[in-house]
Amino acid sequence: MGLLSLLGFGVTKGIDLSRFDRGNEVLAEAKVAAIARERADGEGPLLTEFRHALANSPSEPTDPAQVNGLPQPSDFGHTNNQAQPNQAQPNGSANNNAALAGNGNPQQPPTSSSGNQKPFDRIRIASFNIKVFGKSKSEDTNVMGVLAHIMQLFDVVAIQEVRSPDSFPVDKLIQRINQGNTRYASSVGVAQGRSSQLEQYAYVWDTTRIREIPNATYVVNDPEDLMHRSPMVATFECIVPANAGRNGFKFTMINVHTDPDEVKGDTPANELNVLDDVYKSVREFEYMRQGEDDFFLVGDLNVDPQHLYELGQIPGLQSVTGPTPTNTKGTAIYDHILVDRMTTSEFTGSAGVLELVQHLGLTPDQAWAVSDHQPIWAEFSIYEQPAFGAIATRPQANAR
Repeated sequence: MGLLSLLGFGVTKGIDLSRFDRGNEVLAEAKVAAIARERADGEGPLLTEFRHALANSPSEPTDPAQVNGLPQPSDFGHTNNQAQPNQAQPNGSANNNAALAGNGNPQQPPTSSSGNQKPFDRIRIASFNIKVFGKSKSEDTNVMGVLAHIMQLFDVVAIQEVRSPDSFPVDKLIQRINQGNTRYASSVGVAQGRSSQLEQYAYVWDTTRIREIPNATYVVNDPEDLMHRSPMVATFECIVPANAGRNGFKFTMINVHTDPDEVKGDTPANELNVLDDVYKSVREFEYMRQGEDDFFLVGDLNVDPQHLYELGQIPGLQSVTGPTPTNTKGTAIYDHILVDRMTTSEFTGSAGVLELVQHLGLTPDQAWAVSDHQPIWAEFSIYEQPAFGAIATRPQANAR
């Protein structure tokens, strides 16, 4: 396969980032442009007043007590007590062995005394494949209530499987979230795919805690059609107090939904053997463009951690959400948040799966109506920190 140019660096397998505009325009062509729309209007109840979703009645329940038992932002998932990479050593470095340790077995969920308030010094990013998120689902009041509640537990959510010719389902979700005093926004990619079942990626984030970096949201150009759905990239930064004396944590997310028929066997055509080059190319491009060194590849990869193939062979890159199944049936791990544990010292070691039945109190049928996948999440410091052992160095160019 031909070697393509990425600002002077090698890029293999036809993943071409050389056409990305470094000025005020994101991307010119509709094929590779991301449509960013911010929806931050509305008044209404806080997260604590969100209704318990998927009630038997077609109307929304009005008793606020029905939200009892829903997880607080700090009350679900597992934490890795062996590694706390956000705690720098006195000399400014951290222990590499601890940083690269696996998640191990799930621990007891952390407790919180802060009610529904998010922790002020940490953020949680999430990924959620919302099965066939189109017009029909977006008009189901009960399902949308659950989705709105889930979104508000997190600071940034990468969404897969939006099925619409436009941004309508995500727009409705943002409107539902912003009925309260919350202020969320969204960015929706172009519809893409090889069949009539086109899909979009989306990002949803809390604008009171996170800002989207301008001109840094795009869909990766794939001129050789190596992937069914080209990943969508976006860069975000934590909003910190002006007097904090520290920079907010800035990071780039690569949102992916692989084709389940294209991830079988260790072959060049396996999309996981393409995604390693996507990851390296985006990393190199964003480092050159804005000095970024924290990257998360997130989404529905349709494989477990033992079958990531070349993507899983990138040094330091680790699936951090643990051994809990990510499908609603509780039988398999398909979804991942991949973090480079050698560079992203902001990762607190806390990550997991938001289980729709166990944590939200839904019945299996209600959970299935929301999605056949469950949200996954990981926690990070809101402050920018050095990479383990030293300030992060320039990523190696992807040439082979």
